[in-house]
Amino acid sequence: MTAPREENRRATDASRLTFPLQLVIVIVGGIIGTTGAFWVATSALRSDIAVIRQVQTDQVKIDEYKAKLEEANRLLLQQSVDGLRSQLSDVKGQVQLANIEIGNVRREMNERGVKK
Repeated sequence: MTAPREENRRATDASRLTFPLQLVIVIVGGIIGTTGAFWVATSALRSDIAVIRQVQTDQVKIDEYKAKLEEANRLLLQQSVDGLRSQLSDVKGQVQLANIEIGNVRREMNERGVKK
């Protein structure tokens, strides 16, 4: 193998390079098309991300309202239970009073000689 001869080498001068107009149009069009497609794709992604963020925000609000509703329901149920306990206590008092009155009537009947 021998080294290439200097005579066969051609000097390349970059200032003399030329490109056909069609090639320039294809390259520029490809760059613009790729950039446009990338922008459209990321634009759709940005809008999707915005929708997802809104859904997450709405879900957080729904969870907060649900917690508030559960707390209100718990308080309402507690008030109902307290009211029922109070009514039950009143009924127990009325039953005890009725039993005392029945006992008094029996005693009075026994004192007068009336049999059961």
